[in-house]
Amino acid sequence: MTKKLTALIMALIFAASLSGIASAARSVTCTVETIEAEKVILNCGSKADKLKEGTKVKVKTVVKRKADAGC
Repeated sequence: MTKKLTALIMALIFAASLSGIASAARSVTCTVETIEAEKVILNCGSKADKLKEGTKVKVKTVVKRKADAGC
């Protein structure tokens, strides 16, 4: 019984580690070309073939911070 449980736990850990690798491999860096009302046009270059039309994507914005002047 404990051998089966240990094997199951190891298989779940292995599957979880593979899903993390697969999601990292799907990341694509793009630049914003134009913004029209509620539509954003992205330029992903040669990696655009990794994306399909209608697929939901998660976009992270880059926040620029002001430099702190002083001592």
